[in-house]
Amino acid sequence: MKKLIAMLLVFVMLFALSATAMADGENPGMQTLSFITAWRAILSNKLNGDFVKVGDLELDVWVPDTLTLQTEMPDDTYLLYKDSTGNMTMQVHHVGLDGFSTLEELEKHIVDEGGLSDGILWVNDLNVLVYEDKASDSINGVIRISDDNTGVEFSFTGVSNEEIHSLASIIMSTVQRHTLDTEDVALMIDADLNNTWSECRHVTFAEDGSHITVNMWDANVTADNIKSVNNWDAFKQDKLDYYNLYTEILARLGLENVALTLNVTDPAEETVFLSVENGEFTTDISAQ
Repeated sequence: MKKLIAMLLVFVMLFALSATAMADGENPGMQTLSFITAWRAILSNKLNGDFVKVGDLELDVWVPDTLTLQTEMPDDTYLLYKDSTGNMTMQVHHVGLDGFSTLEELEKHIVDEGGLSDGILWVNDLNVLVYEDKASDSINGVIRISDDNTGVEFSFTGVSNEEIHSLASIIMSTVQRHTLDTEDVALMIDADLNNTWSECRHVTFAEDGSHITVNMWDANVTADNIKSVNNWDAFKQDKLDYYNLYTEILARLGLENVALTLNVTDPAEETVFLSVENGEFTTDISAQ
């Protein structure tokens, strides 16, 4: 079972790391990690855990219940967790960034010192420098949290073990701001679709924060051929699964009052073939 979990988690993270950020985003081309994509693996593997706040910072991270919080911690450490075997540790600590005005400068320094950079990733609307240190068998993520060269580093040890590396990647994908709004979750949804939906999508949100609309389409599916799509019922169920997951995420993140609409449209977004609202199909081209 442990090997199966490891394989599934590796698959999810490799899928995520192969993707690039939203075309209209602030950093087009940046690799993305979405809490929602990680949550798919957490759910499918029946992993248990909870979000914890990182010290007095406005950051949260999901921690599996296989890790135990340590009461004695080094100075400048916000969180320290270990597993029962002692093979894995997760440490979240303050890091000074004096002399490094950008994460790119820090990345160059780390590489010059022998570290292996995985790049600067978009993680739930946070820019995170992810690098590996073979000497300490760790994978690390650095986030700048203020304009005065103050940062926080998430460090996971024991990552030469494939299962530990996978779990560390999942945990890192859950790091997010403590207080989220509709735009934040819309970006998470967009990033998840970027990782899991091979065709095009357009995610928008109401300025008053009351609603998120997800439009999905396949460039090869038009109004003329939509009714010939094979396995329409399976196609519908897949979109309902997306809707249900995103609705669960909104509730889990404290935004259960935000309405969600998921549409399947033509590439011009002018014709709606399928629409899900309030957990039900409100439009279904096959019934017309």
